[in-house]
Amino acid sequence: AKIVNAWPNLSVFRIEDTRSFFLQDDGVQLAPRIADLARFAQNHPGLRHLVIPVLNHHLLPPPRKFPKLDHELEIFRICTLSKHASYESLFDMALLLDRLFPNLDLCEATRDWTPAKDPGWVNVERALLALQRGREGAHRS
Repeated sequence: AKIVNAWPNLSVFRIEDTRSFFLQDDGVQLAPRIADLARFAQNHPGLRHLVIPVLNHHLLPPPRKFPKLDHELEIFRICTLSKHASYESLFDMALLLDRLFPNLDLCEATRDWTPAKDPGWVNVERALLALQRGREGAHRS
């Protein structure tokens, strides 16, 4: 809770070490929830680059009941998603992330998968890219 209000002028926040998040089962119980991410973003409007080790993909709220922030975050990555995440939960996560961060730079999503990228995150990125392109009407050109 303290980190949510710390550093109000923060523009870059990166934590890539996933080891500390895998203390119980696959770390899901210790991972921040998407609501925590929304609070963090609301308290850091200047944030432009965010990398987090893991995000809980269980019990996601319905998109209609989730805040639409229109945050200006440009770069976002989750290092590891649970290997137990279903395509449905990954797509639901993409819908919620798109409500929070509709302005993401997703040029990486068009590149081929590499071993350095978590396969679950690749699927989320591609869903985010499809949502952005649909909003821009790129599918109609």
